Amino acid sequence: MLQTGKKIRKYYNSQSESNKACLIQAVEKSILYLPIQRLPRIPVNGDNRITQDVDMKFLATEGPRGRLLLAFTRFSFLRERSLKAGVIILGFKDILRTVADGFSGVVINPSGTCLCIFYNNGAWTIDDI
Repeated sequence: MLQTGKKIRKYYNSQSESNKACLIQAVEKSILYLPIQRLPRIPVNGDNRITQDVDMKFLATEGPRGRLLLAFTRFSFLRERSLKAGVIILGFKDILRTVADGFSGVVINPSGTCLCIFYNNGAWTIDDI
């Protein structure tokens, strides 16, 4: 998770193609903290896997392209933004499925050096808000 934050900063310091490729690889492998309005009761099995659909209200922000899901590379970054929010940890591929279900994209580390990822028709792009 820390690698993703470092790759974001490196990309913004020098937006070279090699830094972008490294950033994409880090993001694809990342596990991120997502704030939710409240933590619901979640039925899990012995492996701590969710066993049925659970309705969660993710915290989001509005951008010119629509609603953006908030995600953080560190728990402390999320807590700086919101002390009261519940937290769920998801891998990037699961986050993309969540984005496809009602968000125009995801903003990673919105309180600092952030990265905006927009998802459309099975492909994602890095862009400015």
